[in-house]
Amino acid sequence: MDSKVIYEKLIQSYSEKNLTWITTQLISLYQEKHYDALREVMATVSEFTGRREEKIHRCFAYLLKLYHPDRTKYYVQFIRENFRHGNFDQLHGLEHIFLVEEMDFTNMRSAGIDEDIDYHPEEIWDETDPGFDIFDAEQMSMTDDPEDMPDGEQGQNDFISAVKRKIYGNLEIDLPVHLLEDLDEIDMAEYEIRSLDGIRFCKYVQLMDLSGNHIDDLSEISECRLLKELYLSHNQIRIIDALGNLGELTQLDLSYNDVDDLTPLSGLKHLEYVNIIGNPVSNEQIEMLKKKGIMVANQPRS
Repeated sequence: MDSKVIYEKLIQSYSEKNLTWITTQLISLYQEKHYDALREVMATVSEFTGRREEKIHRCFAYLLKLYHPDRTKYYVQFIRENFRHGNFDQLHGLEHIFLVEEMDFTNMRSAGIDEDIDYHPEEIWDETDPGFDIFDAEQMSMTDDPEDMPDGEQGQNDFISAVKRKIYGNLEIDLPVHLLEDLDEIDMAEYEIRSLDGIRFCKYVQLMDLSGNHIDDLSEISECRLLKELYLSHNQIRIIDALGNLGELTQLDLSYNDVDDLTPLSGLKHLEYVNIIGNPVSNEQIEMLKKKGIMVANQPRS
């Protein structure tokens, strides 16, 4: 295809109107739980971008950020400058949008839904490693203040108990604090977690997925100050004040909770993207974030 034709086609494809259409299709797939369809879109895009992502919430976030209409000005400027300087390889990297436009989204939505969001095996830790300190929730041996530690098993629905189940398959084995402190990525999606007691030990975590649990109190997470990506979809969250302490946060998924006040996010200088689909958030709240340059995924206006 002639370079001039490609240029004109890219300008048209990356128009605000077309990007809005694409994001509307993606949001519909997400709302209707067509997760395999979203993964199909991601696989198509990855042939150009090199980004591979199977985890559905991260996959959706990546696609929304990629095609968000708020990026129209950036894309148009990028296309024009690279065309002017003859950087056609750079323009080729944007051609994934042509394939996405041709996808049959109507047929995708007619397929069965995918209820199973994500399950992936975790890595194994060696208990013989030097410095492998043991955290015993009952003995509370890692703190001088018993009030600061989780109470027993907390009905086996607290964060610590869930981590034990995931790593060891039972609750009888002691959990090493060293493990939590060293992790920079934690996936505890769909582990029936009700309490975040003990999560503060994850002081160096940068990416955390707590989607699909029963969490209603985020106060403990305020200690995880290095978090950059946080996925909290499908919980029972109403108040997000604790998130105001996460100064490094760039990406946040709050979809399908009961949040109506996004004010605590207004001071997060690095925040780039928020998913608030399925929350009773007012237009004023959404505009507040958009004015700060934050991309917001929300329900399409009818």
